[in-house]
Amino acid sequence: NGVWSALNNGLPSANLLVTSFAKTVSGQMFMMTTTGAVYFWNGTIWTNITNNLPLSGRALSVSQNGTLYAGVFNSGVYKFDGINNWTLVGNALPNSFVIKLTVASNDTIYALWNSNNVYRCHVNGGDWTLINTGLPAVNMNFIEADDQNRIFIGTNFSGKGVIYRSTNNGNSWSL
Repeated sequence: NGVWSALNNGLPSANLLVTSFAKTVSGQMFMMTTTGAVYFWNGTIWTNITNNLPLSGRALSVSQNGTLYAGVFNSGVYKFDGINNWTLVGNALPNSFVIKLTVASNDTIYALWNSNNVYRCHVNGGDWTLINTGLPAVNMNFIEADDQNRIFIGTNFSGKGVIYRSTNNGNSWSL
């Protein structure tokens, strides 16, 4: 029992397809569309904060301190300064098709790349490390970290959904 209502104030009138939502601990809400546009909801109106973020964004995640991160297809992971600027996180990779990401409480970003690779990098940058040991080469659809820095990945394996978990920063995975 509830009432649903449209919350389109500030959004373009064109048909929008949402790829991701992210919410801070304090309740601030962000949304990304299939065009890569990023919007902030202030409780009344959506404000476009895309600014210098490259097109084709696919995923949003927020760290525990409220910093917003965006995964951009064919570009990498970007951090928002909270005002008007996005900066690339970590050293560039030759193939950076980010599709999902999460930021753990240990300040590590975990990202799904090309649907079947998992990488990690500290929020302050550095190298992206491939952490696929123990994972099958199948489509990975979702990634999330809990408050204990355990990482969960949802996959599609032989037509069945399978969840993998790492308890050691992605160094190994188990069912």
